[in-house]
Amino acid sequence: MAYGVLGALFMPFLAGTLLVLLNSARLPREFRSRTVSNTLLVVCLALFAYLAVDQIVGLFE
Repeated sequence: MAYGVLGALFMPFLAGTLLVLLNSARLPREFRSRTVSNTLLVVCLALFAYLAVDQIVGLFE
């Protein structure tokens, strides 16, 4: 169960980090994320954040 919680916490962190790094002003414009990849990363971030909360709440039930 602990591995599920750790994985559920890591995935939103990874998606958020990718959103920040791949849209950074330090990257040349041609290498930055476009609308489709940003949308998919936001969907992944929301989904895994929900799953992380669900896993954490499940620990206390």
